[in-house]
Amino acid sequence: MSNQKLCPLFNSILVGLVVVVFFLVGCEKEGAVIRQNFDEFTIQEQINIGNTMKQQIESMQDVYPIMNKLTNKCAYDRLDVIFSTLLNTSVVNNRKEFDWSLYIIDNDQIKNAFTLPGGHIYIYSGLIKFLETESQLVAVLGNEIAYADDGYTLNTLKEEHGNLILGDLSLGNSVSNLSDILIDLPYVQYDEDLVTKADSVSISLICPFQYDAHSLQDFLESAIDSNIEWVYSKKGGDINNRIEKINSLTGNCGKDEGTFETRYQNFLSDCF
Repeated sequence: MSNQKLCPLFNSILVGLVVVVFFLVGCEKEGAVIRQNFDEFTIQEQINIGNTMKQQIESMQDVYPIMNKLTNKCAYDRLDVIFSTLLNTSVVNNRKEFDWSLYIIDNDQIKNAFTLPGGHIYIYSGLIKFLETESQLVAVLGNEIAYADDGYTLNTLKEEHGNLILGDLSLGNSVSNLSDILIDLPYVQYDEDLVTKADSVSISLICPFQYDAHSLQDFLESAIDSNIEWVYSKKGGDINNRIEKINSLTGNCGKDEGTFETRYQNFLSDCF
């Protein structure tokens, strides 16, 4: 067949392909973003997921009455100092990359804390008041930092709700059941292996400072009979086995260091 006959045929095929592609693209919803693989999320995508969840939480004041940072400066100032100190250590891999923030939920009946992907941490006033020492607060915050920094919350959400929902959140797309996901988030059950890893990170964060490295263990022992929500969510199997593992992890840390109980009790009486 001559080139003159081939050219019209080739042009017809090319035009046909263009029409098909145009038709397929036209079938997509306006503003839709297509991506094939959500098995892994970049740092920015994790931040996007967390920010989308954070915005929804801020609209759920009946469920999450967040204490205002300006009118509750006393409470936030001390927590932010501790939080920033923990973040500025080499143990935290994404200390500069994540959009870290700390919020207090004004609910004394719930003794819990939870973390969003990308670095947003929420702690209930009920848990703050249940803790007995500043070193216990440090241990809990260190634990929560690990859930964000090492992707434990992200991976658990992927298992609970699937990659596509998190993919939509990372792209800023609407998720119809996001409120329900966030209502359940503080009570998500974490895998025993993830809980053990988070405990290890928490102790690694405590060790360089003059805080009692056994504070996480002491807190859990005092919380066993109280059945508080934080322990229920992050029980990670048998609580006694968890305590034994924590005790073994603290062997290389200093002993008989500060709990700062008096300072913490003064903080509670002054700011809460």
